[in-house]
Amino acid sequence: MILRMAVAAALLAAAPLPASATGGNAAQTNTARTSATRGNAVTLLTGDRVIVAGGGYRVEPGAGREVGFMRQVHGGHLYVIPSDALPLIAQGRLDRRLFDVTQLLSWHYGDADRNDLPLIVQGGGLRGAREERRVAGLGMSAVRVPKSAAAQTWKDLIGDARTTAATKIWLDGQRSFALDQSVKQIGAPQAWKQGMTGKGVTLTFYRTPGLVWDSGLEIDTHVLVDDGEVVRPGHTSETWNTAVAGPSLSRGGGSRTGDELVFAGGGLFADGVAGRAGTDVSATGTVTLAGAGKVLATSEITDCLIALPERCELRAELPAGAASYTLSTSMSRQSVLSTEVEAAWTFRSSHTAERRPLPLMAVRYTPEGLDDANRATPGSLTRLPIWVERGQGAGPVKRLRLEMSADDGATWHAVPVAASGSGWTALVRNPATPGFVSLRVTAQNGSGGGLTQTIVRAYAVGPAV
Repeated sequence: MILRMAVAAALLAAAPLPASATGGNAAQTNTARTSATRGNAVTLLTGDRVIVAGGGYRVEPGAGREVGFMRQVHGGHLYVIPSDALPLIAQGRLDRRLFDVTQLLSWHYGDADRNDLPLIVQGGGLRGAREERRVAGLGMSAVRVPKSAAAQTWKDLIGDARTTAATKIWLDGQRSFALDQSVKQIGAPQAWKQGMTGKGVTLTFYRTPGLVWDSGLEIDTHVLVDDGEVVRPGHTSETWNTAVAGPSLSRGGGSRTGDELVFAGGGLFADGVAGRAGTDVSATGTVTLAGAGKVLATSEITDCLIALPERCELRAELPAGAASYTLSTSMSRQSVLSTEVEAAWTFRSSHTAERRPLPLMAVRYTPEGLDDANRATPGSLTRLPIWVERGQGAGPVKRLRLEMSADDGATWHAVPVAASGSGWTALVRNPATPGFVSLRVTAQNGSGGGLTQTIVRAYAVGPAV
């Protein structure tokens, strides 16, 4: 269980460090030890670019910027701080880690890994940034600033016009916890030897009320996270890794800004609980965008992470006029359930004046009566509640058709669905022998969009096979 990073960042903002040298012009090359192991260039919030190479570094100032750069080395980390950022750091308005080149590269925030900078802002918006999440109780928002727009964002931040309302800015950092000592201290290895695996055990976590907490679960290569919630006094319970693992729009379903479409195709393995997202770094697949009968863009995707959606992004430049498109993604993995997941969306889109989410949908399932291994009884009927997540602009679902397969998709059989509350319910006849049930659904909404979604081995039947 992880406390939302907005809180951690506010408490752990870097303290002032002693300056070890002052920088001169941009052509100057200095040497410093760096632990960066992936990529060698990073664009700063100021729009300046630092390139680490050969044990040293060089700075490429952003367009039109005539500033000096201060070099600091602290704890083995290289800091490169533009002169116009120093006053904001001294005032406590700017997180010094934004200029920790070693840390930025170590966290895979370099230009080889992502095209934006993740920030936490307090006090208002930041021009040019897109908001990912808001923590209203703390007056903070998690945002991302495209590196291509960083120079303009910085200009607005420090300019006389003060076109941004943000009063404090932190790097949205990462935190990890080492268990190599604590696990031994509590006697876990001895308990494991005695056969205590945790099966059938209820874990109790104590959380401070009033704060927003994120929860997550990692099972081998499968990672699940939720959207976080404000904890209230009292007792609550959560169930994780329930079938059916499939697509979710919890962390966004792509967007269009102007004439550029961006879609992260790896989020196909969320479990059957609303508000969660899931990826599997071992899964491999493709993302394809088509329009007017032609493939416009395609991308092979693998090693997808929720924290780094850029790894599995598809980007495409589109014509400004309104047109119909088909966006499809598919992934396969070595797992017991949800071994193959596919989704294909049809929608219309045109030029936008600002970033706008794509009008996509995701069909979610929560089969009832399964055991702890997500298995139904052979020959039984499984009640299957269904609901649809809709992105902004996607109209209400007008038609939904469900099919099931007991032979991994070789043959399909229609399953009647009935409207139930804000969703639907189906009764699935499970096979008489142990195996799996796969699910395929087609949905049409009132805005002309559609979805075909297939999940092979959605849940199991009988003993593990």
